[in-house]
Amino acid sequence: MSIKNILSKTVKDLSAKKGFSFGPGKPHTADQYGVGDVPAWIPFGITLIDQSLGGGLPLGRISELFSEQESEGKTTLILHAAAQCQKAGGVVVFLDSEAALDRPRASRIGLDLSQVITTGPASVEDGFEFIDALVKNISEDKELHGVPTLIIWDTIAAAPTRGEKAGDPFAGGMTEKPRIISRALRNYVAEFFKYRVHLCLVNQSITNIDNKNPYGPKYITPGGKAIKFFSTLRIKCKRTGYVGESRSLGVGDQRTGIKVTVDAVKNKLATPSQRTESVLIGATGYNETLSLAEFLLTNKVNECIEQKGAWIYLPGDRKCYWKNLEQLVESNPDILAKWQAEARKRISVPPNRKLNAQGWYERDVALPLEEDEETEEAPAE
Repeated sequence: MSIKNILSKTVKDLSAKKGFSFGPGKPHTADQYGVGDVPAWIPFGITLIDQSLGGGLPLGRISELFSEQESEGKTTLILHAAAQCQKAGGVVVFLDSEAALDRPRASRIGLDLSQVITTGPASVEDGFEFIDALVKNISEDKELHGVPTLIIWDTIAAAPTRGEKAGDPFAGGMTEKPRIISRALRNYVAEFFKYRVHLCLVNQSITNIDNKNPYGPKYITPGGKAIKFFSTLRIKCKRTGYVGESRSLGVGDQRTGIKVTVDAVKNKLATPSQRTESVLIGATGYNETLSLAEFLLTNKVNECIEQKGAWIYLPGDRKCYWKNLEQLVESNPDILAKWQAEARKRISVPPNRKLNAQGWYERDVALPLEEDEETEEAPAE
């Protein structure tokens, strides 16, 4: 009997004897979506970032978003993913430990805050208890089975433990917080997978005080190694430059935005260590037009866009634009789709996923799993 037949027989036996259900949003075999069993990826809405990460944030998994310094685009990036999750009818939950969510800016990014479940956990334990109650509610409500759910914790490094809140910062020792995080993630990782919940832990960095190894990393993320181990995707943001008031790609007289390098430090579902640079405008978030234009200009894709000095040209168009890419896109409404298609050619995702009508990458169930050449059933004993 082949492995596939054995799996099918096992599923039938469990359904008949134990009463287990294997419908959408409930336990299932890897045959449905392929190896890894991720049904879809929550996109950020920024083509370069989505392509480099293999589609975005995988449903049913855990991710970590961090940076070495402050103000490097972490919260803005995850708010873009939250807006895309809402557009597809998903649920967004925001745990704001810092009480620093810029609500008007989040609305400009496209997030409907009236439909976001928000809370400010007083401690790490309170935050995980809230997540536990949320997952139990999803498991009991059949209408939520299979609905994409994005839980954002910004930031887990800012949440104290109950011992610290009680006035004794050393109540559980230096490892109290890492132990709490490790214990919680062990309990929830299977539940997230089962009900298509993605947990994104926004983290900070601290200076590495380990002087024994001068060649080690200068900055490390707090919370122990559990977040690193349980995260399917670890994203590092780094500010590499500034954007001026003229919306140019260089430094202007007044800084209105920054250039951010998004690096997939860890990625278990796509090629790791992929790095792309995007443009973040302070008032409106990550800018798709500027990011694609800089990518195409850097790679000298002259069939899409060309720059000579301070002037930007389109192929076949003698009209030039003086570093005003928004005007360029408005005058040529079809050019943005062409740029996105060219970027997808140059930064490809694994072949076992495809874009759906909502702009999400989902597992291509039409592609069969790779099987051994010898598929004959074994002789009966």
